[in-house]
Amino acid sequence: MNRTLMQSFTFLALLVMLGGAVWYQKRITRNITLNEVSFANNNGQDWIEIYNPKLHAVNLKGMYLTDDSKEPQKYQIEQDIALNPKSFVVIGGQGSDDTLTPLQANFGLKNGETLSLFDTDGVTLIDTLPLVAADETRTQSVGRFPDGESETFTFSTLTPGDRNKKDKP
Repeated sequence: MNRTLMQSFTFLALLVMLGGAVWYQKRITRNITLNEVSFANNNGQDWIEIYNPKLHAVNLKGMYLTDDSKEPQKYQIEQDIALNPKSFVVIGGQGSDDTLTPLQANFGLKNGETLSLFDTDGVTLIDTLPLVAADETRTQSVGRFPDGESETFTFSTLTPGDRNKKDKP
């Protein structure tokens, strides 16, 4: 093989590997979920829990949260947050006290909204969670059970930063 052809082949192989690495990171990122959300409760504490169900850590820096589909870049996560496998991170809603988490979004949450998580480009939708409370007069959350799965429930036992516990019938 001549030298130019070999260099071209090496460059192409490197490009494919780098592209694969970027695709792989995006693929991992898209598997994180909005796992549990507390909103419009008597205690006034809004919070958002994100869960990584996969076997690889994901950095949340640069991702966006919003309660308004017309404004997908409403709140950007500016901190380096390595979300380890099978772990959770909690972000407080606007006006929440910071005893639960130092991370605070710039918006509050209300019944009837849909919370969305967007990738770092501010366009690629990673996950959504409809905020529908069965009873707004008591403290409760909306989330997934088991953690990271698609089915959502209303919980009377709030578990920020921990595994969701389904209410017994």
